[in-house]
Amino acid sequence: MLALLALLALAGPAFADVGIKEFQIVGRTLSMLTTRPTGRIALAVVYAPDVAASRQEAEDVARVLGAGFAVGGLTLAPVLVPVDRLAQGLDGATAVFVTAGLAAQQDTVFQAAGARALPTLTLDFTCVRAGKCVLALKAEPQVEIVLNRRAAEQARVSFASAFRMLVSEM
Repeated sequence: MLALLALLALAGPAFADVGIKEFQIVGRTLSMLTTRPTGRIALAVVYAPDVAASRQEAEDVARVLGAGFAVGGLTLAPVLVPVDRLAQGLDGATAVFVTAGLAAQQDTVFQAAGARALPTLTLDFTCVRAGKCVLALKAEPQVEIVLNRRAAEQARVSFASAFRMLVSEM
């Protein structure tokens, strides 16, 4: 268990509010799904083009991950998905990253992701508290991961018990 915690806390260079450290955690978290993805996976980055914070976070994610970022046996490949194109944008995705500024659309995103049994991940802890995201995380000043058990059940997403012992559940 300590080894897993050490893997989650790996350090790396950060870019603004969204950095490599966050996506090291995302990759390791996705590798703890009970139906474990492998290889190159599409990470749908859902954003609202007309909301500056959302658009900026999506651009930051794309810059940080580039054409693909290898971590935890996975390569995270970002796919930017405007919130008004969810129907097509989630096809082929393994997980959904919910950007900042989507409070008005979180329910729509959660329903679309849940219909495909995709975990919704975010840096916005209010989304998890509202039950519209499965998991929220942060890397600084220390690693914090919060899992909304009810949202995970609704989305038909489950994690290995070893992972669940390391995160805060609500």
